[in-house]
Amino acid sequence: MVVGFTMLIKGADFFVNGSSGIASKFRIPQLVVGLTAVAMGTSASEAAVSISAALKGKVV
Repeated sequence: MVVGFTMLIKGADFFVNGSSGIASKFRIPQLVVGLTAVAMGTSASEAAVSISAALKGKVV
């Protein structure tokens, strides 16, 4: 459990740093990246579970 939690934190840091790097490279304000790419990335797992359940005909 500790290893999983540590990997979750490091993965989130990697995602945020990568998004900030891309924003800097293309001269996009970091606020825009924070409100779009990071928000979509953190919601992607919930969307995947909901879509999977809908395709299987299960109520979420």
